[in-house]
Amino acid sequence: MLALGCISAALYLALLGYKIFLSLQYAKRFKHYPSSPRSDNHLSDITIMQPILSGDPLLESSLRYNLEHTPREVSFIWLIDEDDSEGKGLGQKIAKDYSNVELLFCPAIPDNVNPKLFKLHLGYAQVNTSLIAVLDDDTRLSENSLEVAREHLNHAEVYTGLPYYLPAKTFWSVLLTHFVNQNSALTYLPILQFTPAFSLNGMFYVLHKTTLENIGGFSAFWHQLTDDYALAKRINQQQGKPVQGVIQGVTTQAVQTSVPTLRDYIRIMHRWFLFALLQIGDQKGHVKGLLLVFLVFPTLLFWTSLIGLLTQITGLFILPPFLLLHFAMIRYLQKRIIPDAPHSSFFMSLLVEGLQPLHMLHALLVKQIRWRKRRIQVFQDGTFAYLEKL
Repeated sequence: MLALGCISAALYLALLGYKIFLSLQYAKRFKHYPSSPRSDNHLSDITIMQPILSGDPLLESSLRYNLEHTPREVSFIWLIDEDDSEGKGLGQKIAKDYSNVELLFCPAIPDNVNPKLFKLHLGYAQVNTSLIAVLDDDTRLSENSLEVAREHLNHAEVYTGLPYYLPAKTFWSVLLTHFVNQNSALTYLPILQFTPAFSLNGMFYVLHKTTLENIGGFSAFWHQLTDDYALAKRINQQQGKPVQGVIQGVTTQAVQTSVPTLRDYIRIMHRWFLFALLQIGDQKGHVKGLLLVFLVFPTLLFWTSLIGLLTQITGLFILPPFLLLHFAMIRYLQKRIIPDAPHSSFFMSLLVEGLQPLHMLHALLVKQIRWRKRRIQVFQDGTFAYLEKL
């Protein structure tokens, strides 16, 4: 067992190092800043749509942050449920100080329709600009995100950014922050050296309005639960595209979400892992193989390393350098790709890595999720059905 543990540890570190190398290579050749000359109103052709749902104590600060750090020529449409009295009140309170914010109150969501896509569908009809940005209500734009997106949309259908998390006050929020910041770049970037982007970061993306028109708008796939993947898939399926489908950028967007309890943490992780498994299962053979090697195999190697090294006293001397090297490599990538990410804890980093097989097993066995106070049955093709209110 000790030999197996040593071999697994060596393979794990080698694979991690390779993924880090690929990520840095991608970031190096990625064009960070636009080169086109900018006019005084160079972002006036962008409308940001934000589906908003009250309940998170950090919601107001996130909404205000984007308004305060985005040029006034950028238009905002806030999509709020008609029956969300708290959300409506908050939206009206903030919007009265900003002339570039439009509030749209959305009726009840039809059965088995993705709530986010339904609201985006209603907002899309109100957009008068050539570019549309979709931004989650807990996400904060970095200073140059819109400029870089606009530049890259000269030769792509969609631009998407790279998320990182800011911790809230609870232990579970900090744990979620470590999971995202430890895996964001390693999930999105290495595989792009072998295949074009097949999904996007639904927390922030920008696309041409004509792109939506060509695929039938958001309603064309609003029965899909994984809205970000469904959009990217629709766009990539277009025949004879003159430009690239999805460009995965390395501009970062900060996300801050309150995760009060263990139950809330498990629900979020279960939803994310289930969505990831659906995407992996929908890929062609060679892409599916790459995803399994880059995303699933490292987790198995990590646990095999721990079990093998813990079986003998000699392994106990090898284990600390292995774990410290793992942590140092992760931190190195974070500083290079996401320099604004908060400081990582060695213990939390180790806990995040160790918990991944449990999250994966949970997603494999349980195909029901809890979302927006509803229990939802998720099907293999990405569609879903509401089961009951909670």
